[in-house]
Amino acid sequence: MQTVVGVVIAWSVVQLVFNAAIAALHAITSDMFPESERGKASVAVGVGGGVGTVLGIGLSAALVKTPILMFGVPALLGFIILLIFLVWYQDTPLQEAPVRAGVLKTVLDSYSFNWRQTPDFGKLLTGNFFILIGLNIITTYQVYVMSDRLGWSDAKVASMITVIYLISGASSMVANYIAGWLSDKYARYRGWIVGSALLLAGTATMFGFRPDLLILAAVLAGLAQGAENNVAYAALSLTMPDQENGGKWLGIGNMSMVLPQSIAPAVAPILLAIGNQSVNYVSLYLGAAIIAVIGAGVIMTIKKLQ
Repeated sequence: MQTVVGVVIAWSVVQLVFNAAIAALHAITSDMFPESERGKASVAVGVGGGVGTVLGIGLSAALVKTPILMFGVPALLGFIILLIFLVWYQDTPLQEAPVRAGVLKTVLDSYSFNWRQTPDFGKLLTGNFFILIGLNIITTYQVYVMSDRLGWSDAKVASMITVIYLISGASSMVANYIAGWLSDKYARYRGWIVGSALLLAGTATMFGFRPDLLILAAVLAGLAQGAENNVAYAALSLTMPDQENGGKWLGIGNMSMVLPQSIAPAVAPILLAIGNQSVNYVSLYLGAAIIAVIGAGVIMTIKKLQ
């Protein structure tokens, strides 16, 4: 895959498979654990994801000279681990699944809900959506900041990206564990999400003006991401319209966590074009901060979350 079209196709397939697996894993946490323990259950998923990210980056960096191994070995390892889980986990299927006519209608119905009857769930989806757009702008454009604003060579940028992801992954796992444990213990979720969003906004503002503080920005963004993602999934399970269809609602919730990866690159060029500069990274990161704050404002209005 050495063409733009090939990369787009490959990445689309990866995202499709990855997010299908993630949605199912979070649905399983809803089925297996009571509401009071879902924060801690999300810790396991979050820490697993963090360890996987760090391990995948390390393997890719070690095998970078052989592209087929660089991409193939982490993918194969992930497949083997997932296969072990599928063999180990004993799912309990419905005895009588409802039969519905029309495949397309069934699919569309599974992604729809009444926003007026479940306003808190809708607000949580919306708030997460905005917060994660801000996060994805921060992380996606770090490589361009290193090249354009710091003037680093391609080789230095490539090596630093590995370091940045390792640092942010480690800090994300720490925040994931702490936020998951404390949010369950004190039954407080809204403050963690809002605090994470504000931390993201502060990090984006700092990095926009001081790109040389790259390492500090990676640590802070990792902390915010780890806490927000963990608590947000637990909050989704608490605000969803009903507990009987947890897989459906968490699947919808997962879309609000995934779509920002695609939306952020579409929003970024508008922010980059603000002002007289050809590429305005200050406006880009200030825009990311504002978007994250908007998300925090929406989360603040959720009545069902403490």
